[in-house]
Amino acid sequence: MKKSLLLDIPAIKVGVFDKMDFDKSHESFHWIEHPEPHVIRRKLILAKYPEIEKLFTNDPISIYILLVVVFLQLTIAYYVRNSTWCVYLGCLYLVGATLSHTSQMLVHDLTHFTCFKSITLNKFAAMLCNVPTGIPSAISFGRYHRDHHLYMNKVGVDTDLPTEWEMKFFVTPFRKIFFLLFLPFFYAIRPYFVNPKRWDSFEFMNYLFIFTINYFFVKYIGWSFMLYLVVSSLIGMGFHPIAMHVIAEHYEFVEGQETYSYYGILNIPNLNVGYHIEHHDFPMVPWRRLPEIRKMAPEFYENLPYHSSYVAVALKYVFSCNIGPWSRIGRIIKDEQKSE
Repeated sequence: MKKSLLLDIPAIKVGVFDKMDFDKSHESFHWIEHPEPHVIRRKLILAKYPEIEKLFTNDPISIYILLVVVFLQLTIAYYVRNSTWCVYLGCLYLVGATLSHTSQMLVHDLTHFTCFKSITLNKFAAMLCNVPTGIPSAISFGRYHRDHHLYMNKVGVDTDLPTEWEMKFFVTPFRKIFFLLFLPFFYAIRPYFVNPKRWDSFEFMNYLFIFTINYFFVKYIGWSFMLYLVVSSLIGMGFHPIAMHVIAEHYEFVEGQETYSYYGILNIPNLNVGYHIEHHDFPMVPWRRLPEIRKMAPEFYENLPYHSSYVAVALKYVFSCNIGPWSRIGRIIKDEQKSE
């Protein structure tokens, strides 16, 4: 297999591992017959450090950050809506996409019910996060994200896994770039083909609330304002450095390792989603306290491979012949085991 000239990019720091750029089939996932590692590590950590359970608390700081993000995104969109294209697009990519992605990261944490004790209040707050994005996705994301944690990498249930068509089609650098450009569309549409669910009352409420807000935005402020919000959301979840955690988290960059953390500056706007191994080990811990897990149980994380640059992750994903949609660990699950 021809090797890329960019294979020496330090996309991850490997520690004791030395299995990068391993050859594997492009026709299927890497099937590994072992239990989900986060469950095992969680039990071991709690047995040695039971005090970590003190981190299993609600953290209301998310609602304050949410209000600031919503205010900033809507205010900036209002003031640049009639600007020159240079200012409009520049602000959209640099500021709008970042703020929009932060709101999506708030949705992620709120779907773990970490802000309020009330599940309902967490869901309403998550819906409010959709206002500066213009796209009603919070409740649907929460339902499918639950499957991602309960059935990680189990084909037919975890919709974070690429489909067979994606695996076979996105094999060249140009096609991989196309995939990254339209990443939010693939993640939005894929669940309806892989594991369709009936809408619940909160999903209907989510769509009604956001489309009503969008109607008044267009009617009283204009299409330029609405376009800023929606395009910011699509770029913020697509071809943007801040969104590359989607590739970094579970693609198999090191043989046998199925989840990776990232320890870098983009954890600030991404609300520590880079602490992804820690998050999967303890999904009930609020985002602000994820770094404390690593500090309290360092020996469980120090020797694991981790990412140091999301830009390097993107370059390696696009140009390496050994990384692509097939670069995932997969598990088989029987039909009767699928969640409702």
